[in-house]
Amino acid sequence: MIEPDAPLAAWPDGTLVAAILAVSPGGLAVRCRLAPGTARDSWLSLLQAGLLPNQPVRRAPAALDDDRLLGGLDLSASLAARRRVARAGLLDEAAGGVLVLSAPERLPPHALAHLAALLDDPGTEPPPAGLVLLDETVPDDPPLSAMLADRLAFTVGDLPPMRGADPLAPPSPFPLPPGYAARLQRARTKLPFVAMPLDLPEAFCAAASAAGIVSLRAPVLALRVARIVAALEDAGAVTPDHAAIAARLVLAPRAAMAPPEPAASEAPPGNVPEDRPDAEAGSIPPESSMDDKTDPTAGASDSADTDQAAGTDLAGTVLAALRTSLPTDLLDRLRPQGGIAARAAEGRSEAARTVRARPARRGRPIGARPGDPSRGRLDVLATLRAALPWQSLRGDRADARIQLRRADLHVTRFAPRLRMVTIFLVDASGSAARARLAEAKGSVSVLLAECYADRDQVALVACRNRAAEVLLPPTGSVVRARRTLDSLPGGGGTPLAAGIEAALALAHRIRREGGTPRLVLFTDGRANVARDGTADRDRAMRDALSAATLLRAAALPSLLVEISARPGPAAPALAQALGARLLLLPRNEPETVARAAASLGCPSAAPRGVAR
Repeated sequence: MIEPDAPLAAWPDGTLVAAILAVSPGGLAVRCRLAPGTARDSWLSLLQAGLLPNQPVRRAPAALDDDRLLGGLDLSASLAARRRVARAGLLDEAAGGVLVLSAPERLPPHALAHLAALLDDPGTEPPPAGLVLLDETVPDDPPLSAMLADRLAFTVGDLPPMRGADPLAPPSPFPLPPGYAARLQRARTKLPFVAMPLDLPEAFCAAASAAGIVSLRAPVLALRVARIVAALEDAGAVTPDHAAIAARLVLAPRAAMAPPEPAASEAPPGNVPEDRPDAEAGSIPPESSMDDKTDPTAGASDSADTDQAAGTDLAGTVLAALRTSLPTDLLDRLRPQGGIAARAAEGRSEAARTVRARPARRGRPIGARPGDPSRGRLDVLATLRAALPWQSLRGDRADARIQLRRADLHVTRFAPRLRMVTIFLVDASGSAARARLAEAKGSVSVLLAECYADRDQVALVACRNRAAEVLLPPTGSVVRARRTLDSLPGGGGTPLAAGIEAALALAHRIRREGGTPRLVLFTDGRANVARDGTADRDRAMRDALSAATLLRAAALPSLLVEISARPGPAAPALAQALGARLLLLPRNEPETVARAAASLGCPSAAPRGVAR
């Protein structure tokens, strides 16, 4: 339990963040990384206990649209009154208080833009709401939008489990300090009168630059937090201790590098007396120097030296606090994460940048737009919202019917489902033909039937002799794919590197066209034809592993089916280079291979490994 009137340096960071947000929530955003449960509920209760009765707390629904966020037409009330009845949005309902958002990484772009504008202008009247983002993402999920991440003031991270707690009693990781509400109320009264040193902005900017923080919002947020911390301490001005707390809470989570250590020749602050900077520590000043204290010019010089020393001490304190508060996993956090989700979130997905010329008529609804119902699906609610404001100007008021015009008609917009294209790369060399090429063709036939049932497209690439060939471009015709597969002859060398490169080029083309490719490779892994067409087994294996590394870097979901009667080490090495799951065809039925291929690129995909 925190003692009454304890200094803020003794408060847990979670409690301190809740107090700062409760004192002045407008324009501040907190990312709460606490797992769902007692700890998160306790922190939210602590935050709500510090707010005033006129500061509301609102929770946003998972499906957040513009009407619910900004306000709009109350459809049921408008139909009953036959006139436009407006409804307040969440931003107006939570004005001056706190808005709690779940799954912030899945917010639509229009909601992100409105929330960013809210955080950029905290001085409006009435005061805007503060944001609490309940972040429950795992490493495979898309990260928080950079638009919101740049405007975050704090991050409340996961807390270690409490030791010695009664398992039958709910833990209280965020107890309510004594006099908590009264202390926060004094801070609200004190905040407008807290002075800020002139060199504090420069100190925060220097610390942010030393930590590799490129955004100017971080020093601005640190300045605001330092003033709130000073108000919580009932101080009249921001001190180095308050600046150190702000640097620990705001700048440290954003650090991209460790600030350099101070030079050994620099004297640590505090070893030189403030009244005589040029005197040695512990020495007695001569009598003449004591007589000089009555000289007004000497006093002015001492005052200037004191101000300079205080400024140096402020910058050093902020840097020292930032250096000691860096997260221990800084290097791991800065290491880029691979995977399709991360690439799509960073805007490098080629499919995400594809512009579709024709609107989709099925898929996930993403809103409405004016249009002709004969060319789309009529959105009844959007049509009524567009027509209600004009009812007083249309026809007789005694008529209870809603008068519609052509301009009122709205159709539903859909986000189309990206087409899935399964690329079959079949090794039709002589070794594969002698082994189990017939069984491989049977497994491909089963996979073709599965793709037809899912309305997916297929493509066929074969490698034999000295080159690879795209026998069938992406198509939805299963009959054509089966005919091409049945007519595929076997024999010749194994140009595995050429086949993998041809499949990779086809996958890039599919992504440019807005599709989602996945690869199923049937081979024994024994490459014997190099990339340039020469017959060299060792060089061919090196080229195949090199091409597999390029395909893995492209984040293409892959499955390798070994079709050899006597499995060897070549196929497992190739599967590891591809980052693909390995199945042994002699020990797996075609239905097992089909299920494994259908799980490629899905969140519930089976873990990579060898299925025997």
